[in-house]
Amino acid sequence: MAESWQKYVAEAFGVFAFVFIGAGAAIANGTSGGLGVFGVALAHGLAFVALFYATAYISGAHLNPAVTFSLWATGHMKTLDGVAYIVSQLVGGVMAMLFLKIIFAATPEALSLGGIGESIPTGLALFVEAILGFIFVYVYFSTVINQKDLRHAALALGAVVMGAILAGGALSGGMANPARVFGPALILNSWGSHFIYWFGPFIGGLLAAFVCHFGYSKKR
Repeated sequence: MAESWQKYVAEAFGVFAFVFIGAGAAIANGTSGGLGVFGVALAHGLAFVALFYATAYISGAHLNPAVTFSLWATGHMKTLDGVAYIVSQLVGGVMAMLFLKIIFAATPEALSLGGIGESIPTGLALFVEAILGFIFVYVYFSTVINQKDLRHAALALGAVVMGAILAGGALSGGMANPARVFGPALILNSWGSHFIYWFGPFIGGLLAAFVCHFGYSKKR
C-alpha cells in the first residue's frame, strides 16, 4: 500500500500532466488553430486515460476534487486525507498553468479557461457543470468503487472527459473538474464565474455518489 505522501504526489502529478496537456492543447489551438474542439477534447480524454492508468494503483486516480469530495461525503475517505488530496490536485493544476504561461507568453485567458459561452446565463452554465459532474462521478463510482474495474474505468472516464468538452464546451467549457480551472484562474488572475466550476461538479458529483453508494453498492 502506498504511503500517504506518495498518494498526494501522484494526485499532484496526475493533475499537473492532465492540465498541461489539456490546457496546452486549448492554448495551441487558440494561437495557431488546427486542432478544433474535437482535437482539444481528444487531448483531454487521452491524457486522462493515460494518467488514470499511471496513478490508479497509487492514489485511486481521483484527479478531480469533485471525486475526492464525493468519496469523502460517502465515507470512503477521512477528512484530512480528502483535504490533502484536493490541495495536491490544486497545486498540480497551478504548476501546470505556470509552466504553460511561461511557454505561451501573454496568452489570453479565454484560450485556456474555456469559460462560459457568449450569451449563456450563469445559471445555465452552472446546471451544465452539475450534469457533467454527475456523469463523471457516477462513472467513477460505478467502475472504480462498485465494480473495482480499474482497467475499464480509465477508458470510460477518458470518454466522459472528452464527451464533456464536446457537449458542454460551448456552454460552460465542459470542465466538470475544479482543478482544471483553478490553475488558469489563479495564474491568470481571472475569477469571473469561477464558482460554477466548484459548485456545479460538487453538487452533481455528490448526487451521483449518493445514487451509486446507497442505491447500487449494497445490491451488488
